[in-house]
Amino acid sequence: MLDSFAENLWIAEGNCVDFHGFPYPIRSVVVRLENGDIWIWSPIDFGEALAAKIEVLGQVKHLISPNKFTIYF
Repeated sequence: MLDSFAENLWIAEGNCVDFHGFPYPIRSVVVRLENGDIWIWSPIDFGEALAAKIEVLGQVKHLISPNKFTIYF
């Protein structure tokens, strides 16, 4: 799911993951920069359908992982 939050700003909801015994909802923030590039904070497993929606927005040029655990999702 990709929800518009503001102009050039979207939130991508991921599945809940089990983290130390409790369900933990995950999400990414997708930003279209002034030059049209896409910047993604806290990337999740997008799957084909969500990846296709993001590709329509622009070319992904920046993936920001805010912590070492993000790469596992």
